[in-house]
Amino acid sequence: MIRGVQITKIGNQSVLLLHNPYFSLALSLRSSMVDNKLLLVLVPLIVTVAGNITSSVSAIDPALSVIIPLGASSPDSGNGFFPYTLPVKAGDTVTWTNDDTALHTVTSGLPGDYNPGTEFDSSSLAPGTTFQHTFAIGGPFNYYCILHPYMTGNIVVS
Repeated sequence: MIRGVQITKIGNQSVLLLHNPYFSLALSLRSSMVDNKLLLVLVPLIVTVAGNITSSVSAIDPALSVIIPLGASSPDSGNGFFPYTLPVKAGDTVTWTNDDTALHTVTSGLPGDYNPGTEFDSSSLAPGTTFQHTFAIGGPFNYYCILHPYMTGNIVVS
């Protein structure tokens, strides 16, 4: 049973804090519009059990992360990458997290490109794993999943 719920700001991020005597959980709140529907994603930041940190992904900045949500491998899921467009600055490192049960890739380019993956390529990204890429220069960077080419996204680097 959750005994405490709090929404707070850490930097420019909204964070949902849940706790009871046995565990605490900090979640980053992310929202985006997909097909005219509001999609909310909770990104775990820190999990504690009996006061001990058991999982900490706080090194991953939620503002610089893309989620591959559960069910993304289904063509009916909408897109698959959340958020679809992520604005970042040159020098930022973006982290993609595969929260689906299927393998995925994060491959620069678009489906049908002659030479995909020239900027970055995760290879097979197993469920529960992450891939990171640092964007050194400005510009738009399209990417997609080779295994599910209807899954596309873009990073806009300023």
